[in-house]
Amino acid sequence: VTFHTEAFPAPQWVSVFPADLTLLSLKQSPFLEWVTHNDPIDLFRVIDDPPSNNKQPYAISPIGISVPGIYGALENGTVINDPDSIIGKVLTVAETNTETVCAFMDRGRIYPAGQYILALRYKLGSSENINPLTHADNPLVLKAVLAESGEILTEQIVPPDKLPESGEYAWIKFPMHIPSAARVKFEAWISNCSVTLDLWHMIFAETQNNLMFEAEDMFHVGRVKQQSGASGRGFVHTGKSDPATFIVRGPYRFLPGGSYTLETSLLCRDTATSTNLVHVEIAGQLRPDSRKRDILASHEWIPDTEKTNDFITINTPFNVPRQGAIVEFTLHRPPDITLCIDYFRIIAPEIPTSLLVNSSIQ
Repeated sequence: VTFHTEAFPAPQWVSVFPADLTLLSLKQSPFLEWVTHNDPIDLFRVIDDPPSNNKQPYAISPIGISVPGIYGALENGTVINDPDSIIGKVLTVAETNTETVCAFMDRGRIYPAGQYILALRYKLGSSENINPLTHADNPLVLKAVLAESGEILTEQIVPPDKLPESGEYAWIKFPMHIPSAARVKFEAWISNCSVTLDLWHMIFAETQNNLMFEAEDMFHVGRVKQQSGASGRGFVHTGKSDPATFIVRGPYRFLPGGSYTLETSLLCRDTATSTNLVHVEIAGQLRPDSRKRDILASHEWIPDTEKTNDFITINTPFNVPRQGAIVEFTLHRPPDITLCIDYFRIIAPEIPTSLLVNSSIQ
Protein backbone atom coordinates (compact mmCIF):
# COMPACT_ATOMS: atom_id res chain seq x y z
CA VAL A 1 0.00 0.00 0.00
CA THR A 2 1.40 3.42 -0.92
CA PHE A 3 0.37 6.67 0.77
CA HIS A 4 1.02 10.00 -0.95
CA THR A 5 0.76 13.07 1.31
CA GLU A 6 0.35 15.45 -1.65
CA ALA A 7 -3.07 13.91 -2.31
CA PHE A 8 -4.35 16.07 0.59
CA PRO A 9 -3.59 19.67 -0.52
CA ALA A 10 -6.96 21.15 0.48
CA PRO A 11 -10.04 20.32 2.56
CA GLN A 12 -12.46 17.71 1.16
CA TRP A 13 -10.13 16.46 -1.60
CA VAL A 14 -9.59 13.15 0.15
CA SER A 15 -10.48 13.71 3.80
CA VAL A 16 -11.92 16.38 6.08
CA PHE A 17 -8.53 16.34 7.85
CA PRO A 18 -4.95 16.83 6.56
CA ALA A 19 -2.71 13.98 5.44
CA ASP A 20 -0.77 13.64 8.69
CA LEU A 21 -3.79 12.37 10.64
CA THR A 22 -4.43 9.65 8.07
CA LEU A 23 -0.75 8.69 7.95
CA LEU A 24 -0.53 8.37 11.74
CA SER A 25 -3.68 6.25 11.77
CA LEU A 26 -2.28 3.95 9.07
CA LYS A 27 0.91 3.49 11.09
CA GLN A 28 -1.22 2.30 14.03
CA SER A 29 -3.34 -0.06 11.95
CA PRO A 30 -3.07 -3.74 12.97
CA PHE A 31 -3.55 -4.69 9.31
CA LEU A 32 -0.53 -2.76 7.98
CA GLU A 33 3.19 -2.71 8.62
CA TRP A 34 5.03 0.52 7.83
CA VAL A 35 8.03 -0.24 5.57
CA THR A 36 9.74 2.99 4.50
CA HIS A 37 9.36 6.68 3.73
CA ASN A 38 10.61 8.31 0.53
CA ASP A 39 9.27 11.86 0.67
CA PRO A 40 6.40 12.38 -0.09
CA ILE A 41 5.45 8.67 -0.23
CA ASP A 42 5.12 6.12 2.57
CA LEU A 43 5.07 2.40 1.85
CA PHE A 44 3.09 -0.15 3.90
CA ARG A 45 2.94 -3.93 3.75
CA VAL A 46 -0.40 -5.69 4.30
CA ILE A 47 -0.26 -8.13 7.23
CA ASP A 48 -1.73 -11.49 6.21
CA ASP A 49 -2.59 -12.60 9.74
CA PRO A 50 -3.29 -9.50 11.90
CA PRO A 51 -3.63 -9.91 15.68
CA SER A 52 -7.16 -10.39 16.98
CA ASN A 53 -6.82 -8.16 20.06
CA ASN A 54 -6.01 -4.87 18.38
CA LYS A 55 -6.64 -1.24 19.35
CA GLN A 56 -8.39 1.32 17.21
CA PRO A 57 -5.94 3.76 15.59
CA TYR A 58 -6.11 7.14 17.31
CA ALA A 59 -4.86 10.47 16.01
CA ILE A 60 -6.09 14.03 16.42
CA SER A 61 -5.97 17.21 14.36
CA PRO A 62 -6.41 20.91 15.22
CA ILE A 63 -8.54 21.39 12.09
CA GLY A 64 -12.17 22.30 12.70
CA ILE A 65 -15.06 20.85 10.70
CA SER A 66 -18.12 22.93 9.79
CA VAL A 67 -21.47 21.88 8.33
CA PRO A 68 -23.72 24.81 7.32
CA GLY A 69 -27.38 24.49 8.23
CA ILE A 70 -28.35 24.89 4.58
CA TYR A 71 -26.59 21.60 3.77
CA GLY A 72 -29.19 19.65 5.73
CA ALA A 73 -32.33 21.30 4.40
CA LEU A 74 -35.44 19.10 4.16
CA GLU A 75 -38.82 19.73 2.50
CA ASN A 76 -40.08 21.65 5.54
CA GLY A 77 -37.12 24.06 5.51
CA THR A 78 -36.42 27.34 3.71
CA VAL A 79 -32.98 28.77 2.89
CA ILE A 80 -32.73 32.56 3.36
CA ASN A 81 -30.05 35.24 3.55
CA ASP A 82 -29.15 36.43 7.05
CA PRO A 83 -26.47 39.08 7.67
CA ASP A 84 -26.20 37.95 11.31
CA SER A 85 -25.22 34.42 10.35
CA ILE A 86 -21.62 33.24 10.06
CA ILE A 87 -21.81 32.10 6.43
CA GLY A 88 -24.49 34.43 5.03
CA LYS A 89 -27.30 31.92 4.50
CA VAL A 90 -29.36 29.97 7.05
CA LEU A 91 -31.99 27.25 7.19
CA THR A 92 -35.34 28.19 8.75
CA VAL A 93 -38.06 25.71 9.73
CA ALA A 94 -41.54 26.94 10.65
CA GLU A 95 -43.38 26.20 13.88
CA THR A 96 -45.00 22.77 14.06
CA ASN A 97 -47.57 23.09 16.90
CA THR A 98 -47.01 19.93 18.97
CA GLU A 99 -45.77 17.52 16.30
CA THR A 100 -42.11 16.55 16.54
CA VAL A 101 -40.43 16.87 13.16
CA CYS A 102 -36.89 16.67 11.80
CA ALA A 103 -35.65 20.16 10.95
CA PHE A 104 -32.16 19.20 9.76
CA MET A 105 -30.47 16.05 8.50
CA ASP A 106 -27.24 16.07 6.50
CA ARG A 107 -25.87 13.22 4.38
CA GLY A 108 -23.03 12.60 6.80
CA ARG A 109 -19.26 12.47 6.49
CA ILE A 110 -16.67 9.90 7.49
CA TYR A 111 -14.86 10.91 10.67
CA PRO A 112 -12.03 9.08 12.47
CA ALA A 113 -12.37 7.66 15.96
CA GLY A 114 -12.00 10.18 18.74
CA GLN A 115 -13.46 12.41 21.42
CA TYR A 116 -15.08 15.47 19.86
CA ILE A 117 -16.96 18.58 20.84
CA LEU A 118 -19.97 19.23 18.64
CA ALA A 119 -21.67 22.63 18.59
CA LEU A 120 -24.62 24.24 16.83
CA ARG A 121 -25.36 27.94 16.30
CA TYR A 122 -29.11 28.52 16.07
CA LYS A 123 -31.96 30.82 17.03
CA LEU A 124 -35.67 30.40 17.71
CA GLY A 125 -38.44 32.13 15.85
CA SER A 126 -41.31 33.71 17.76
CA SER A 127 -43.42 31.10 19.52
CA GLU A 128 -45.84 31.91 22.31
CA ASN A 129 -47.04 28.32 22.64
CA ILE A 130 -44.04 26.70 24.33
CA ASN A 131 -45.29 25.43 27.64
CA PRO A 132 -42.51 24.28 30.00
CA LEU A 133 -44.98 21.98 31.79
CA THR A 134 -46.12 20.05 28.73
CA HIS A 135 -43.09 20.35 26.44
CA ALA A 136 -40.21 20.33 28.90
CA ASP A 137 -38.56 17.34 27.25
CA ASN A 138 -38.29 18.08 23.57
CA PRO A 139 -38.70 21.60 22.11
CA LEU A 140 -35.29 21.05 20.51
CA VAL A 141 -33.34 17.78 20.30
CA LEU A 142 -29.93 17.51 18.63
CA LYS A 143 -28.38 14.19 17.60
CA ALA A 144 -25.31 12.69 15.98
CA VAL A 145 -26.06 9.24 14.56
CA LEU A 146 -24.22 6.56 12.62
CA ALA A 147 -25.41 6.85 9.03
CA GLU A 148 -25.52 3.09 8.34
CA SER A 149 -27.14 1.75 11.53
CA GLY A 150 -28.94 4.79 12.91
CA GLU A 151 -27.27 4.28 16.31
CA ILE A 152 -27.24 7.50 18.33
CA LEU A 153 -23.72 8.56 19.28
CA THR A 154 -24.81 11.58 21.27
CA GLU A 155 -28.06 13.38 21.97
CA GLN A 156 -28.68 16.81 23.49
CA ILE A 157 -32.18 17.71 24.66
CA VAL A 158 -32.57 21.46 25.07
CA PRO A 159 -35.24 22.21 27.72
CA PRO A 160 -37.35 25.38 27.50
CA ASP A 161 -35.54 27.08 30.38
CA LYS A 162 -32.26 26.80 28.42
CA LEU A 163 -33.59 28.11 25.13
CA PRO A 164 -32.28 31.52 24.02
CA GLU A 165 -34.44 34.61 23.69
CA SER A 166 -36.54 34.57 20.55
CA GLY A 167 -34.60 36.00 17.62
CA GLU A 168 -31.18 35.81 19.32
CA TYR A 169 -28.49 33.43 18.09
CA ALA A 170 -26.96 31.09 20.65
CA TRP A 171 -24.46 28.23 20.69
CA ILE A 172 -25.03 24.79 22.16
CA LYS A 173 -22.05 22.49 22.59
CA PHE A 174 -21.86 18.92 23.82
CA PRO A 175 -19.41 15.99 23.74
CA MET A 176 -19.41 13.23 21.14
CA HIS A 177 -17.44 9.98 21.08
CA ILE A 178 -16.89 8.09 17.83
CA PRO A 179 -15.55 4.61 18.77
CA SER A 180 -14.26 3.77 15.28
CA ALA A 181 -14.10 5.52 11.92
CA ALA A 182 -17.62 5.86 10.54
CA ARG A 183 -19.99 8.04 8.54
CA VAL A 184 -21.83 10.28 11.00
CA LYS A 185 -24.93 12.40 10.38
CA PHE A 186 -26.18 15.38 12.37
CA GLU A 187 -29.90 15.85 13.07
CA ALA A 188 -32.09 18.52 14.70
CA TRP A 189 -35.65 17.78 15.82
CA ILE A 190 -38.15 20.43 16.93
CA SER A 191 -41.54 20.42 18.64
CA ASN A 192 -43.84 23.42 19.03
CA CYS A 193 -41.24 25.97 17.97
CA SER A 194 -39.68 27.45 14.85
CA VAL A 195 -35.92 27.36 14.47
CA THR A 196 -33.14 28.87 12.36
CA LEU A 197 -29.96 26.82 11.95
CA ASP A 198 -26.74 28.62 11.05
CA LEU A 199 -23.81 26.25 11.47
CA TRP A 200 -22.66 23.00 13.06
CA HIS A 201 -19.01 23.05 14.17
CA MET A 202 -16.90 20.15 15.41
CA ILE A 203 -13.36 19.83 16.80
CA PHE A 204 -11.33 17.24 18.65
CA ALA A 205 -11.95 17.81 22.36
CA GLU A 206 -8.24 17.86 23.19
CA THR A 207 -7.68 20.84 20.91
CA GLN A 208 -10.56 23.10 21.97
CA ASN A 209 -8.33 25.79 23.53
CA ASN A 210 -5.55 25.70 20.94
CA LEU A 211 -3.99 29.08 20.24
CA MET A 212 -0.98 27.78 18.30
CA PHE A 213 -1.27 25.84 15.06
CA GLU A 214 1.73 24.06 13.59
CA ALA A 215 2.00 24.44 9.81
CA GLU A 216 2.71 20.72 9.39
CA ASP A 217 -0.64 19.92 11.09
CA MET A 218 -2.60 21.97 8.55
CA PHE A 219 -3.36 21.43 4.88
CA HIS A 220 -0.15 22.17 3.00
CA VAL A 221 2.00 21.55 -0.05
CA GLY A 222 5.76 20.96 0.11
CA ARG A 223 7.61 18.77 2.62
CA VAL A 224 7.79 18.51 6.39
CA LYS A 225 11.38 18.91 7.56
CA GLN A 226 13.21 19.36 10.86
CA GLN A 227 15.51 22.16 11.92
CA SER A 228 16.78 23.54 15.19
CA GLY A 229 14.53 26.39 16.31
CA ALA A 230 11.38 25.02 14.73
CA SER A 231 8.51 24.11 17.03
CA GLY A 232 6.32 21.03 16.91
CA ARG A 233 7.39 18.17 14.63
CA GLY A 234 9.23 20.51 12.27
CA PHE A 235 8.22 22.95 9.55
CA VAL A 236 6.71 23.00 6.06
CA HIS A 237 9.35 23.50 3.35
CA THR A 238 8.11 24.84 0.00
CA GLY A 239 10.55 25.01 -2.91
CA LYS A 240 10.48 26.53 -6.36
CA SER A 241 8.85 23.43 -7.85
CA ASP A 242 5.91 23.54 -5.39
CA PRO A 243 2.68 25.50 -5.91
CA ALA A 244 3.04 29.16 -4.90
CA THR A 245 -0.52 29.86 -3.71
CA PHE A 246 -2.38 28.49 -0.69
CA ILE A 247 0.76 26.69 0.43
CA VAL A 248 -0.66 26.32 3.97
CA ARG A 249 -4.38 26.36 4.81
CA GLY A 250 -6.34 26.09 8.06
CA PRO A 251 -7.29 25.77 10.87
CA TYR A 252 -10.98 26.45 10.07
CA ARG A 253 -11.78 27.15 13.71
CA PHE A 254 -14.49 29.38 15.15
CA LEU A 255 -13.32 32.66 16.66
CA PRO A 256 -15.73 34.94 18.56
CA GLY A 257 -16.06 38.51 17.40
CA GLY A 258 -13.21 40.78 18.50
CA SER A 259 -9.72 42.05 17.74
CA TYR A 260 -6.84 39.60 17.30
CA THR A 261 -3.28 39.38 16.03
CA LEU A 262 -1.92 36.48 14.01
CA GLU A 263 1.73 35.65 14.66
CA THR A 264 3.35 33.73 11.79
CA SER A 265 6.78 32.10 12.01
CA LEU A 266 8.61 32.04 8.67
CA LEU A 267 12.02 31.52 7.13
CA CYS A 268 13.08 32.55 3.61
CA ARG A 269 16.20 31.05 2.03
CA ASP A 270 16.41 33.22 -1.09
CA THR A 271 17.36 36.78 -1.98
CA ALA A 272 14.35 39.02 -1.66
CA THR A 273 13.33 42.06 -3.70
CA SER A 274 10.52 44.57 -3.39
CA THR A 275 8.47 42.47 -5.82
CA ASN A 276 9.08 39.21 -3.96
CA LEU A 277 6.30 39.65 -1.44
CA VAL A 278 5.02 36.88 0.81
CA HIS A 279 1.29 37.30 1.45
CA VAL A 280 -0.18 36.24 4.79
CA GLU A 281 -3.97 36.16 4.47
CA ILE A 282 -6.70 35.76 7.07
CA ALA A 283 -10.16 34.94 5.77
CA GLY A 284 -13.58 33.88 6.92
CA GLN A 285 -15.08 30.64 5.66
CA LEU A 286 -16.23 30.39 2.03
CA ARG A 287 -19.72 31.90 1.84
CA PRO A 288 -22.30 29.81 -0.05
CA ASP A 289 -24.12 32.96 -1.18
CA SER A 290 -21.15 34.41 -3.08
CA ARG A 291 -18.72 31.46 -3.33
CA LYS A 292 -16.05 33.86 -2.08
CA ARG A 293 -13.97 34.00 1.07
CA ASP A 294 -14.35 37.06 3.29
CA ILE A 295 -10.85 38.54 3.62
CA LEU A 296 -10.43 39.77 7.20
CA ALA A 297 -6.82 40.96 6.83
CA SER A 298 -3.67 40.51 4.75
CA HIS A 299 0.01 41.25 5.25
CA GLU A 300 2.73 41.70 2.64
CA TRP A 301 6.19 40.75 3.87
CA ILE A 302 9.58 41.28 2.21
CA PRO A 303 11.94 38.61 3.61
CA ASP A 304 15.04 39.84 5.46
CA THR A 305 17.95 38.50 3.43
CA GLU A 306 20.35 38.94 6.36
CA LYS A 307 18.52 36.30 8.41
CA THR A 308 18.00 33.51 5.93
CA ASN A 309 18.86 30.76 8.44
CA ASP A 310 16.62 31.84 11.30
CA PHE A 311 12.87 31.78 11.72
CA ILE A 312 11.34 35.20 12.28
CA THR A 313 7.82 36.16 13.31
CA ILE A 314 5.53 38.67 11.63
CA ASN A 315 2.32 39.98 13.17
CA THR A 316 -0.93 40.65 11.32
CA PRO A 317 -3.78 42.38 13.22
CA PHE A 318 -7.31 41.37 12.22
CA ASN A 319 -10.89 41.88 13.35
CA VAL A 320 -13.56 39.20 13.52
CA PRO A 321 -17.15 40.45 13.01
CA ARG A 322 -19.63 40.45 15.88
CA GLN A 323 -21.18 37.08 15.04
CA GLY A 324 -17.77 35.40 14.86
CA ALA A 325 -16.15 33.58 11.95
CA ILE A 326 -14.65 30.28 10.88
CA VAL A 327 -11.13 31.50 10.15
CA GLU A 328 -8.63 30.35 7.55
CA PHE A 329 -4.95 31.32 7.60
CA THR A 330 -3.21 31.07 4.24
CA LEU A 331 0.16 31.89 2.69
CA HIS A 332 1.10 32.80 -0.86
CA ARG A 333 4.70 33.18 -2.02
CA PRO A 334 6.51 34.29 -5.18
CA PRO A 335 7.32 31.23 -7.32
CA ASP A 336 11.06 31.97 -7.35
CA ILE A 337 11.75 31.78 -3.59
CA THR A 338 11.98 28.96 -1.07
CA LEU A 339 9.80 29.54 1.98
CA CYS A 340 9.60 27.61 5.25
CA ILE A 341 6.60 27.93 7.57
CA ASP A 342 6.79 26.93 11.22
CA TYR A 343 3.53 27.91 12.94
CA PHE A 344 0.60 30.32 13.34
CA ARG A 345 -0.34 31.69 16.77
CA ILE A 346 -3.49 33.62 17.72
CA ILE A 347 -2.90 36.54 20.09
CA ALA A 348 -5.74 38.43 21.77
CA PRO A 349 -5.94 40.82 24.76
CA GLU A 350 -8.51 38.54 26.38
CA ILE A 351 -8.72 34.97 25.16
CA PRO A 352 -12.12 33.33 25.77
CA THR A 353 -12.15 30.31 28.08
CA SER A 354 -12.98 28.20 25.05
CA LEU A 355 -12.14 29.28 21.52
CA LEU A 356 -14.89 27.02 20.27
CA VAL A 357 -18.02 28.75 21.57
CA ASN A 358 -19.63 30.30 24.57
CA SER A 359 -22.61 28.11 25.33
CA SER A 360 -25.55 27.97 27.68
CA ILE A 361 -25.45 24.16 27.69
CA GLN A 362 -22.16 22.28 28.02
